[in-house]
Amino acid sequence: MENSNELLEFLYSQLEAIQSKILEYELIKSFINELKKQEDTYINLGGLIFVRGSIKDDQNLLINIGRNIFIEKSKDEVLKLIDDIINKLNQDLNEIRTKINQISMKKTPQP
Repeated sequence: MENSNELLEFLYSQLEAIQSKILEYELIKSFINELKKQEDTYINLGGLIFVRGSIKDDQNLLINIGRNIFIEKSKDEVLKLIDDIINKLNQDLNEIRTKINQISMKKTPQP
């Protein structure tokens, strides 16, 4: 019984982490959709930290693919990539919910 409780606790923490990631990607999508050329603006570096800068190209974005290697993609390509990531995260979410339901059903005493 204790193992199933530990597993449920782990699965719920995974559920919360994935939900948080989905919200993060949705927020990024909204930032990208609102992106426009600007000469003098504030660019968020994360949290409460901003830097003053300009956005010269609002149609092409850089994606860090690891080890500080960047590739350029169009805004539409990036939005599609983010949608694909969100779809994959939603699939993971559904799989975890299914596992949680299965474990919960086994724990519930049957009449």
